[in-house]
Amino acid sequence: ATGEVCERVRARPLIAPLGDLELSGKSNEMINLGSYNYLGFGGVDEMCTPAVRACLLKDGVSTGSSRAEAGSTPLHQELEETVCRFLGKEACVTIPMGFATNSTVLPAIIGDGSQVLLISDELNHKSIVEGVRLCGATVKAFSHNDMEHLEEILKTATESGRYKRIWLL
Repeated sequence: ATGEVCERVRARPLIAPLGDLELSGKSNEMINLGSYNYLGFGGVDEMCTPAVRACLLKDGVSTGSSRAEAGSTPLHQELEETVCRFLGKEACVTIPMGFATNSTVLPAIIGDGSQVLLISDELNHKSIVEGVRLCGATVKAFSHNDMEHLEEILKTATESGRYKRIWLL
């Protein structure tokens, strides 16, 4: 892919917001080898790419650490308020993606997996697979994006009466 190059417009201290960058008008051919883009959402898009660029220039990339260490930002609060409105709930907590998050939070949320069925897309990230494995639940994988296969698994599971809870990941 071709990526636009940003350059510093003035000298800055070691730690400063991304706003000190401007597009240089140059572009480079590049390969992204360090993303969580396993589902393919990281491509260039006429609508999303300019919006993402504007957000990065306005808000920066990240706090550089977890919320537990670096605190929440107004964006965290806005996201959680939006999710609450969408779900019609009083409160929620959003958790960033990452291997440790998925592999440790899933077992904590699911709890005792002895009477739980977890139905998982066969292409779910290894962190989700590991979190599912650690909770001790029965796991069934459905073929990626195959809603008929998912429906078949759900029907069999609900008719069996074997599970107190069924989760879809």
